[in-house]
Amino acid sequence: MLTTRYLNQGSSSFKKALFAKEPGDLVEASDVRGKFIIEESNQKYVFIAGGIGITPFYSILLDLENRKKIKDIILIYSNKKKENVVFRDTLDRLNKKFPGLTMIYLFSPQHCDKELIQESVSDIQSRIFYLSGPIRMVKSVEKVLQELQVDKSKIKKDYIPGYE
Repeated sequence: MLTTRYLNQGSSSFKKALFAKEPGDLVEASDVRGKFIIEESNQKYVFIAGGIGITPFYSILLDLENRKKIKDIILIYSNKKKENVVFRDTLDRLNKKFPGLTMIYLFSPQHCDKELIQESVSDIQSRIFYLSGPIRMVKSVEKVLQELQVDKSKIKKDYIPGYE
């Protein structure tokens, strides 16, 4: 499944090619690769998503659900408007199904800040943080984590360009 927002003006060449596809056209895909994946499900994680930055976490959570490996994950999802929450039904279903998943929704033009992280994550130093969203949001949260003395090796980032 692909999730994207398409604007006629300013969309990437990938999105333009994707939206030019017709039903029945072939698309070549591969398995999940890169650094923004969960390799060790026995670790403690904090996922921090801004807006459409929820997309990789949605895929990660569905994969972990399929493998029955959702153990200790806190997901903080910041979105400007409550009515724009992508995948809300699935996220709420997973939250009910897995006691090891904690969902925190933040509805505000502001992003996740130091106080929210400290209130939501009691064991900050024992967690691995994954950040996904607009560049400004990811950099802001990364700076907060550094102020909280989180080791750089425990911060994974995925920028979603074209969103603010």
